[in-house]
Amino acid sequence: MSLRKEVGLLGLLAFGIGTIIGGDYLIVNSFIIASTGASVVLAYMLAGVLILIVALNYCELMAAMPYAGAEYVYISEAFGPAAGFILGWLAVLGWSIAIGINGIVIGDFMSIFIPEATVPRWVWSVISVVIVWYLNHRGIRLASLAEIITTLGLVLALLAYAFIGFTHMSISNLTPLFVNGFSGFLYATAFATLFYLGFNMVAQLAEEAKIPRRELWKVVIYVIVGVALVLIITNLSTVLMAPYDSIVNVASNEWPLSVLLKPFIGDLGVALVTLFAVFLGALTTMMGCYVVSARFIFAFARSGLLPKTFMKLHPKYGSPYVALLVGLVAGLIGSFIRRLIDYASLLVVMSLVAFILVALSLMQLRRKKPNLERPFKVPLYPLVPIAAIVFALTLLAAFITQLSFDMIILIVIWLILGYLIMKLYAHSRGG
Repeated sequence: MSLRKEVGLLGLLAFGIGTIIGGDYLIVNSFIIASTGASVVLAYMLAGVLILIVALNYCELMAAMPYAGAEYVYISEAFGPAAGFILGWLAVLGWSIAIGINGIVIGDFMSIFIPEATVPRWVWSVISVVIVWYLNHRGIRLASLAEIITTLGLVLALLAYAFIGFTHMSISNLTPLFVNGFSGFLYATAFATLFYLGFNMVAQLAEEAKIPRRELWKVVIYVIVGVALVLIITNLSTVLMAPYDSIVNVASNEWPLSVLLKPFIGDLGVALVTLFAVFLGALTTMMGCYVVSARFIFAFARSGLLPKTFMKLHPKYGSPYVALLVGLVAGLIGSFIRRLIDYASLLVVMSLVAFILVALSLMQLRRKKPNLERPFKVPLYPLVPIAAIVFALTLLAAFITQLSFDMIILIVIWLILGYLIMKLYAHSRGG
């Protein structure tokens, strides 16, 4: 059973760019700048190059196996379904948590305009989670159109932010260039990679793409270049617009970087920029989270690791509507758990683990299936996958220390639950 091919180039670009440049960009980025100073622009450039190396591994496997589930499919083919399921099951947890987190961001934002005493913020969170689920339920064509519109609004808001910064820039603000030396620069580079992770949305939607699979690698490059331009332009405008001390002082503000615009465009202007950048960013990210979590579950069911109920497609819309319900339930529960934001780094750790396993899968499949049709092949093999593994391991070592004890417990319980579900279902089928 295959998913409908209904996603065009614009849809793929929108999902790739919009999923990761979310509502937290103008918040988190203030801390990245604070850690390194004006060299943040160079940090984003380096992060883009490093992510491109990782993405090349995806390009080869995506062209050879353009199926929903992406990483799960690649790892399963290389090391067996159990290994693929473990990574995919962890990914479902990470992306499902992200649905709830972005619902919380929307609730917090709406409470600024409508007092919580009038409408509790959780109401806005629930409404946003349900609306985005419904768009995905109606099929990837409608979800793609919604993602294109909201991502366009998000990018325009960020470019408007950058334009204001450039019209009030001062070259003297480029000092200090390196605040905490080379270590601070590397720390900023590690965090900067977070805002490039959306490139693998192309791999998740490869089965539904109307583009020939031999051309899909180009879309990944377009996504990375597009994200890089937005990130570099907005960061350059920020460090030119405000002295370093001013950026540090606003870092603890609820919407830090947008506050820097207040002297130039007033409270109303700040509200409008924040509205589009934060609100639309949260929606675009939530849309992508629904897509990824549902595709993993659909792929599990199609492989026989979960009941076939989860691979059912809506007779009219063609959406994996049962699998989408998992994201809906997770998002609704998450709307009431504000501590969920503390688990945001789980998605980063999961992504880094996926990068390592995908690179290893590429090398394994080159040996295991040398005759597999590969419309695109990684250049400079095996240097590229080895470099990707080293890069991801370095960042993983930095991020793994951020996992709290209760997050580790959550991961262990979730993996045990997934293993039991897989084994019990296999046993019920006599396998």
